Amino acid sequence: MAVQILEFSLSFESSPHSVKGIVRDALAQRPDFLLRGQEYARRNGFENVDLLLERMIHGSNRFNAFVAIDELDEEHHRNWTPS
Repeated sequence: MAVQILEFSLSFESSPHSVKGIVRDALAQRPDFLLRGQEYARRNGFENVDLLLERMIHGSNRFNAFVAIDELDEEHHRNWTPS
């Protein structure tokens, strides 16, 4: 996962608008991930996922990672705390 986040970070630097579109399209293809993103956005004061992505990609803290995990193994499940 760390390699994927690094690659995402590098591509982010070269074309943030493309990155936002790719992430938004990927969320649209996975309604369960989109729902999680909507819930996260709501809990954290964002009107919608699009504004959350805008802040993550173009905001003052520029690169942030949003990782949607659809399945946890037993070890990670024990250590996971919902945010």
